[in-house]
Amino acid sequence: PVPAVCVSLTDAEVASVIGPVKSKNPIIDAATTCVWTGDRVTFSIMRTPDADEGSATAVLDSLKTRARAGDVITEESGIGRRAVSEAVSRGGSVSIIAVSGTTMWTIRVEHVYGGLKAEELLPKLRTIAKKIVR
Repeated sequence: PVPAVCVSLTDAEVASVIGPVKSKNPIIDAATTCVWTGDRVTFSIMRTPDADEGSATAVLDSLKTRARAGDVITEESGIGRRAVSEAVSRGGSVSIIAVSGTTMWTIRVEHVYGGLKAEELLPKLRTIAKKIVR
């Protein structure tokens, strides 16, 4: 059995990304999704099992085609089979979407008012992605 996503990281690991953790909750299904809440910021991990290769590739490729002005989409190396980071303009969210085997992972930080700094968050998200994406 696959462990629940909420136990994949310690609160200290999440706090290194978003600051003090106020809550941690599985969303819909504990095995696949968890959201940690900080001060006006959320950190979420979604694990999508049984993603076929074509669909996973299409999702990663679509990030580039749907990007709006100011969004930054970057291929990431060393995370799963393939990974892409997405920094949404004005700092609303910073994500890494990765595929490993038949599992797709979405690791995202979102801020209520924007202003997230991708250059500060992406190294932290890469560390977490390398730990949990298998």
